[in-house]
Amino acid sequence: MHRPLTASLLVLTMLLALVGSMTLSLSESDEDSSLTVARSGATAWLHDRAEAVGNAGSHSSMEIAPDGSMWIAHVKDGDLHVTNNADGYWFTEQVYSFGETGRMANLQLDSNGYPRVAHIDITNHVLRISRHDGNSWSTTTVAPGEDTSEDGPYTDNIGRIGFRIGADGTEHYSYYTGDYDLAYSSYDGTTWSTQIIDDGQGESEDYDGYSRMGRWSDLVLGPSGQPEVAYTGYFVDATYNPVTNQIEDAWYMENVRHAILTPGGWT
Repeated sequence: MHRPLTASLLVLTMLLALVGSMTLSLSESDEDSSLTVARSGATAWLHDRAEAVGNAGSHSSMEIAPDGSMWIAHVKDGDLHVTNNADGYWFTEQVYSFGETGRMANLQLDSNGYPRVAHIDITNHVLRISRHDGNSWSTTTVAPGEDTSEDGPYTDNIGRIGFRIGADGTEHYSYYTGDYDLAYSSYDGTTWSTQIIDDGQGESEDYDGYSRMGRWSDLVLGPSGQPEVAYTGYFVDATYNPVTNQIEDAWYMENVRHAILTPGGWT
């Protein structure tokens, strides 16, 4: 059973999604396609060009570390880059360049303050995770062997993936599969686990491929560390002729859904 979001929960979820991408500051591309950071000052917004070289700043995601340094994941010239001011000045480095990477970037900081970025590789149609260990970056595939975006459901650059790091270091992901379903994967440092959260079950079988469950998703961890996901999808239904069993009419509604992982599974 998937519970619809109440108005207050929907607002909270939207705020959580906003905070996850802003964290008190905003990163975006300006007219010159450079990465610009805007910070709230005492009386006005303060603008700082963080990366002025190349076509930078799309698909940006930002976090602020405990020491106040800012970390921004973004696409620059088709590849995933991360820009930070940890040393008192803006520094940009290329993180991963095999294919067109960095789409739908979601940057989080681990317990050591090191960044990890979940992102879509739209060339190879897989979800990847790039981790920094304090010295260098490494990139691997999320849930190898699973459908983490087969057939290119994100190729049109529309959507959002959910990503959080638990207090114990476990990584949690929500994403849209090539079968138009919402999926969840977790990694405890040793083992990957993957489940389908919502496949549009309950709608007309003739249209279940159109549900697009989870194209837009955001994931948070509850008080006990349990994953919760807010997401959108089309719920398609139809009426049938009782004699011929032929479809007489079909329609869809796009709605926001909420799912939580319980000991008995996703509800």
